[in-house]
Order: sequence, then C-alpha cells, then structure tokens
Amino acid sequence: MRSPLPRIVIVGAGFAGLQAARHLRPAAAEVVLIDAQSHHAFIPLVYQVATALLPPQRVRFSLARLAHQQANLQVRQSTVVTVDLAQKCLRLSDGELPYDYLVLATGSRPELSQLPGAEVAALPLAGLADAIALRNQILNCWQQAAQEPDPEQRQRLLTVAIVGGGPTGVELVGGLQELWQGTLQRRYPSLRRERLRLVLLQAGDRLLARWPEALSRYTAQHLSRLGIEVRCQARVAAIGPQRVELATGEAIAAATIVWTGGLVANAPATQPEITTLSSGQWPVEPSLQLADHPEVYAVGDLAAVKDQESLPNVAPVAMQMGSAAAANLQRQLRGRSPQPFHYYDKGRAAIIARYAGLVKTERLQLQGWLGWLLWLLIHVGYLPGWRNQLAVLGAWLGDLVGRPRSLQRLDPQPYRRPRSATIEAMIPDQ
Repeated sequence: MRSPLPRIVIVGAGFAGLQAARHLRPAAAEVVLIDAQSHHAFIPLVYQVATALLPPQRVRFSLARLAHQQANLQVRQSTVVTVDLAQKCLRLSDGELPYDYLVLATGSRPELSQLPGAEVAALPLAGLADAIALRNQILNCWQQAAQEPDPEQRQRLLTVAIVGGGPTGVELVGGLQELWQGTLQRRYPSLRRERLRLVLLQAGDRLLARWPEALSRYTAQHLSRLGIEVRCQARVAAIGPQRVELATGEAIAAATIVWTGGLVANAPATQPEITTLSSGQWPVEPSLQLADHPEVYAVGDLAAVKDQESLPNVAPVAMQMGSAAAANLQRQLRGRSPQPFHYYDKGRAAIIARYAGLVKTERLQLQGWLGWLLWLLIHVGYLPGWRNQLAVLGAWLGDLVGRPRSLQRLDPQPYRRPRSATIEAMIPDQ
C-alpha cells in the first residue's frame, strides 16, 4: 500500500543522486532511490582499481546500508526504460513507479561514437567494470610480453596509448608507471630490461586544459621525467585493433588503448520527448527544474543550467546540484518557491604520481608533495564509509613502503550495468 506522503523518486546513485537522497533525510516524504547497481561507485578512485592499487570493493558503498541509515529512504535496483512526464510515472525494467516529484541524476557515458573504431578497439574508464577490464587487459598483456620472443610484438604488448589529457588520463598514466616500476618488474624479471611505453595523447595544446597553464606545464614536465610520452596537439583520427591513427598520418602500435576523453550526458527516454543539447544535456531552469515540469529536476552531468556558464562534469558540481535540488524539493513540500542554483567552486585537485599532485583554489596553487598530500586527504575524506576510508589509507601506506600490488585477475561482471534499458550505462557524475 502506498504511503500517504508525497513520493520523491531519484534516478541514479552517483554523486548527485546520493547527495540528493541524503539531504532529503528530514523531508516529510517517501524517497525512492533507483539505480541499476546495488552500490554507489566512487569514480575518482576507479583508476586505482585499474592500476591494481585498490580492490574494487573499497571504492563502492552499499545503497542498502544508506537505506538502513535513513528511515524515509527506499532503494530499488532497476533500470529506467521511459519517463512518462505526462502521467508522472517511470516505466522500469521490472514494472512501473508513479512519482510526485522526480530527480534525474543519470550521469554521463564515454562519447566513443564520433571516433572511427573507438567503440570496438578502445577501453573506456568510466566505472568499476571498465577499471577491472582495463586492469585484466594490462596484466594479461604484460604477462604475455614476458614470454614473447618477437621484439616487435613484445613492444606492442608493452605499449599503452591513453587518449585524453584531462585529470583521468593524467592520473591513470602516472599510476601505470608506478605499477610497472613497483610490482611488474619484480614479478617478471625478464621484463626488467624492456621499455614500457606509455603514450598520453591530447588533442589540445596542453594537458589539463581547464587548469592554470603553470600547473599544466608542471604536469607535462613531471610525466616526461617519468619516461611517459606526452603528445599534445595529437588529434586521433581513428582507432583500430592495437593501433591508434593520428590526424598527421602517424600510427602508434599499442596492445592497450584507453579512452579517457569526452563524455556525453546519459539522457533518459521521455514521453513527451525532451529536446537535448548537443552534449546530450537537458536545459533546466536556474532552480534545476524542467521548464514545463516543475516537479522534475535534472542534476549533475545531465543538467545544463540556463543563462549560466557551462560547468565541468566533476563530483563537486554534481554534489552541489544534488544538495540544491533536495533543498528546493523541501521548499516545494512546504509551499515555498524553489531558489536558483549557484555553484561555489571550492577548487580542484589531481594527482600525477607519487609525491606529485596539484591543488587549485581561488587563493592557492600547489604542486608537488604538498598537492599530493592534500589530494589524498580530500579523496579519503569524501569516500563513503569509514571502513573504506581505513582500508584505502592502509593500501596507500602499504604501497608507499613497497608492498607489491595484487596481480590477480578480477571478474568485471558483477559491476556491469544492464545494456537492455535506456539508462543501461549510467555513470555516476565524476
């Protein structure tokens, strides 16, 4: 029997959806959180799963535990097929769910379709299943290289090309270099004289394009000192099996090709249809509501706020939008008017490699070991669950003192999202 309280349905348990659910704790409403998975994945650390530094269970948080902690919250593991805006009802893979208010936090997905061959030959890094698949691919290639007699094929197996010079690409390439130096060469002595080739490809004229030029320059210099090939103004024209073709005609032979480039919003199918922007985003009012449906909010990567500057697809934006939507919903429940959303940029942080990090705030720019330390503290602080926090700190400390990383192959299947529904590839806002 349905509760007499108004029902607020949140679709997507990424940063935006999770924050909205938590901030609705005091609301006099029935809150339902829907996601295809049973857990929230902490996307900023999934690259450390790919580089064998962290096990996947330490970067996820059980949604059932969240529901246990919040009396007005229910969690439903399902996928959305269609949002019926006229009837205020969700068509799910396992039934229907009416709503009074709706928060869509469906995240984004890698935009591979515009690059020939990328959907088949490139590995994305946008979730836990992607990270595990990449980890297995790299470990398998390096194991094969230890037994490969042909020098050309051995070098191909030892080459990783990463397309995209944003924070994810930078953090991944630095992490792979650490994995190679700290664990792989000890496990496979025959590879000690071989050269690991890591190529970071950036279409623009510098890495970390949204960051200050001084920090971009420091990043490129530090990666180069680690032996990583940093290739700016290297636009990829096509990706084939074990091959990256640049617009200049140059081809790079690589057994592993990783896509960390652009994302597109993962907009759900609706009735009536909502017109999306070229980015896949929905235009929303400053209050984060749909213009013709004030009971519907779009947040995180899905939302493009009218008359406001475009915001990056990062966790702080998603979290603030989720909180703002929850606050406006509580205003609506009390008969008050929703307020405009204003993003407060607290700054950003990225890690390059051990003892090398970046922090940028309105008043401060840091690079080197202090930036690295602040990055660690920021991310462990935001990681949900104190057990996860302690385990991650322990893994980082063990790595610092030289403990070898686990080279066990993992099964990505438990972390895959269903591919039969409209929101089958929901990636939590990053």
